[in-house]
Amino acid sequence: MSQILCPVPADQRPINEYRDLKASWFFEWSTWPHPRFRRRLALLWGVAWLVSEPVAIASFSLKEAP
Repeated sequence: MSQILCPVPADQRPINEYRDLKASWFFEWSTWPHPRFRRRLALLWGVAWLVSEPVAIASFSLKEAP
């Protein structure tokens, strides 16, 4: 009966939104055990560093900004 009276569409109800968020790939990381979460976080940091480090080196002259 409450399903019929609720004006909010089923896919936009808070519990369904939470379930969708919980199943998303990035949010799911927070539910993993600490060792697995730390490994994944370190991997993410390493990949970001590998991408941004060459850009940073190419952006500044070592003579001007050591």
